[in-house]
Amino acid sequence: MDMSKIKMPPAPPIRPDKSLAAFFGLMRNKEETSYVFDFSYNINGGMLHRTFERFARGPFYEQMVNDRRAIFRALDDRQRLRELPVGTVGRTYADFMDREGLDTDGVAQSFRDKGLLTEDFEREYPEYSAFTYWLNITHDMFHVLTGYNRDSLGELALLNFTSKITGNRGNKYLARMGAIRVKLEDPSLPVFKVVNNGGRMGRASADLLHVNFIDLLDRRLREVREELNIVPCPVYAALPQERLLALVQPQAA
Repeated sequence: MDMSKIKMPPAPPIRPDKSLAAFFGLMRNKEETSYVFDFSYNINGGMLHRTFERFARGPFYEQMVNDRRAIFRALDDRQRLRELPVGTVGRTYADFMDREGLDTDGVAQSFRDKGLLTEDFEREYPEYSAFTYWLNITHDMFHVLTGYNRDSLGELALLNFTSKITGNRGNKYLARMGAIRVKLEDPSLPVFKVVNNGGRMGRASADLLHVNFIDLLDRRLREVREELNIVPCPVYAALPQERLLALVQPQAA
């Protein structure tokens, strides 16, 4: 891939003050995913440009750029995914999304709502916007592969995991800062062990930027995890969900 032929958006300025404001907003309301975008956007600078270059060297890059909605259509076909055998990636994904009441492109839509993935942006930077769309729409698939749920601790561990996959500095810092917040709330929880394990898992795993998730849907989740060298955290899995769901209860922003 000749990167000189691809037009890249300018790197955003680094604004720690805005990142901190987003962090405290997220601690008040963990369901407001726009705070995650605000935090990362204002602290990443041009780091994701390098991640895009790695993504562009992957085997399905051109397919993604030419038809970025292909992955949406595959993941959004809940009827087909629900009919897959229990234990397959697609069935586990559909069950997770149904249980959590999530839209397939909910994360991507939040990105659009923040004005960070506009039609003008997509026209001017088609390759980079396809990459951004892929990052957002695969977030919930990362939940399935890692075994982390959507409680506060699970989300922090997943942020640390994805920071190793994407090089997203914002995710790494947000995971560390959020871990301190959760530890203060429940000192007896093995917060740092779980969050740090997410980072180790990300470093050890295959490069998920070069994985076509559409091809995984019909396969057994256990086999896919072995192939990608993703080992769910036993410490996290042993924690009662009732206790985890009680953490950092959302409040009105």
